[in-house]
Amino acid sequence: MALHSQEERPNVFSYHNHREFLKDWIAHLKKQQKKMSLREIARRAEFADGYLPMVLTGKRRLSSKALEKMLPLLKLTLSEQKFLRLLWVVSESDSIDERKETLKKMQKFSQYQENSTKEIEVYQYLVHWFYVVVRELVRVKGFSEDPKWIQSLFYQKLSQQEIKDSLDFLKAREFLKCDPNGSISQNQKPLECKEGVYKVSLGSFHKQMLTQAIRSIEEVPSQDRLIMGHTVALSQEDCEKFKKMAEDFFKTISVQAPIGEPERVYHMALNFFPITKEHVS
Repeated sequence: MALHSQEERPNVFSYHNHREFLKDWIAHLKKQQKKMSLREIARRAEFADGYLPMVLTGKRRLSSKALEKMLPLLKLTLSEQKFLRLLWVVSESDSIDERKETLKKMQKFSQYQENSTKEIEVYQYLVHWFYVVVRELVRVKGFSEDPKWIQSLFYQKLSQQEIKDSLDFLKAREFLKCDPNGSISQNQKPLECKEGVYKVSLGSFHKQMLTQAIRSIEEVPSQDRLIMGHTVALSQEDCEKFKKMAEDFFKTISVQAPIGEPERVYHMALNFFPITKEHVS
């Protein structure tokens, strides 16, 4: 959420959630025009009673039709309206690919670039799955910056230019640091990103890594991998319990110090998702 003083005009290009912007913008409009209240906007847009407050608190989704009804009442510039529509897609779309393409469109706005350097950085890092791998690869014994050497270690064929681009990005963004002796090492840099952008970026990363998991079934010797699954009917209560157990397990792994010297890069994942829809009697 972007923070603004009461006197300041909320800048839509600094937001990553359409609801947060709408709440701040409506409060701004009310200050400028006493009659422009939440209720007045709802009346002019012909919304049902209670619809808009529920949207702004996240209890209901804002439909694209409802957004279009609101836009003429918000007194935004055409550029601001266009960006707000993109914010809506990032928050409301059920398609990872659509949200990913929308983020690319958002990054074309110079005002967004100025206000969201950290978000753009994390997006670029995660949507290129091999950037993450190369960052971890520097910890492996005998690591070499030679793109040809790095290329030889990947099961999936990557171009040497892609590898060079990954090294340039990781060093420029300080995910990697150059040591005085001429070698490079991993820099413990946290990923700082607003929730909406981070979710899209992370979703894209997981989708790409699932492709690598499929590849490993055919290309990686069975003794070097572990792919397991179990299909079971659960109540929602049990589902939440098992998800919590899985989250705790991965938190433990993330802070567990490795015993031996790293020899290769692994990716660990747990796929836990519904196969069927909930039965409504």
